[in-house]
Amino acid sequence: MYGLVQGTVAGSAFKHGALFGTGVWSASLVQLPAMKLAPPVWEYPPAELALEVGYHVVYGLGAAAHTRPSTADPDTARTASVSVLSLVTLPRK
Repeated sequence: MYGLVQGTVAGSAFKHGALFGTGVWSASLVQLPAMKLAPPVWEYPPAELALEVGYHVVYGLGAAAHTRPSTADPDTARTASVSVLSLVTLPRK
């Protein structure tokens, strides 16, 4: 979703990433209580809300960093991705 919007809208990837993360957080405040998976937003302490916003902004910035055009060699980037994926998905023997 982020990559689609960033590719069609002019502006700073940093700003768009922060806004994307905040938007994801805002959507979760509506969706999760509606599905009875979390309490309503007014039941959270302010410190916890601030922490959650921070987590989601960092997520959005990560999405922005991941989708920006890379100047790295595509073969190197693909090899690095496969290496990280194999560490995460393959069971250890």
